[in-house]
Order: sequence, then structure tokens, then C-alpha cells
Amino acid sequence: MGVIKNSPNALPWLGLLVFLFIAWKWELIGGILITGLGVFLMVFFNVVGSGFQWPPFVVSVVPVIFGSMLILSWWLVRSDK
Repeated sequence: MGVIKNSPNALPWLGLLVFLFIAWKWELIGGILITGLGVFLMVFFNVVGSGFQWPPFVVSVVPVIFGSMLILSWWLVRSDK
């Protein structure tokens, strides 16, 4: 019964785990998905606007940075060939 009660808290982490698995296999697709997740979080937390707060901003920017790093990594590996 505890697992069912905790599932709303666990589902977002399961989604992130799926995105990380995709990024591990395919850097470009994973980078795009994780960057898109960060942009979605910016909209969801309403980071831009009059209600600016630091914690939601940091939570939103970190996936954008990591997703951009995955895309850059894919591009650097691709340009070496």
C-alpha cells in the first residue's frame, strides 16, 4: 500500500531515469529530451516573470545545462570522424 501512496512522488524520478537511459544510449536524442525537460520546468515553475525565486530557477537550469552538454558531446564526437 505504501508503494501506491508514494507513486505520485516516484513517477517524475522514473521519467528522469528513462531520459537518462535514452541519453546513455543516444546522446543527441537524450540531450534534446533533457533540455526540453528543463525548458518545460521553466514554464511549469513560472521562472520568468514577477514570481522569480532561486530554487525553481536552479532546478530548471540544471537540466538545460546537462542536456546542452550532451548535445555538445555528441557534436564533438561526430566532428572527430
